[in-house]
Amino acid sequence: MAALFLGIVINSGQFLEIVMRMDKAAEKIGKVMGEYKDKKLHSGRGGPVVKSRKQAIAIAMSEAGRSMPKRGDRTSTNRGKK
Repeated sequence: MAALFLGIVINSGQFLEIVMRMDKAAEKIGKVMGEYKDKKLHSGRGGPVVKSRKQAIAIAMSEAGRSMPKRGDRTSTNRGKK
């Protein structure tokens, strides 16, 4: 899902720094889930406060431009069940 980038940077003092960065989608998902935790995430513009964790995840994925598997679709975990 979220990608973390690990890089090594050499400063002017010849010290090594390990830098970890999240991609923009991961940052957006973290921001939206933080709003949900603080009870400030609304469903839509001025809509009611989101109370469901699943709905908050759906909003976060949508805003980040990621896709979620459709209900009932085959995935690697449920492939043998149908």
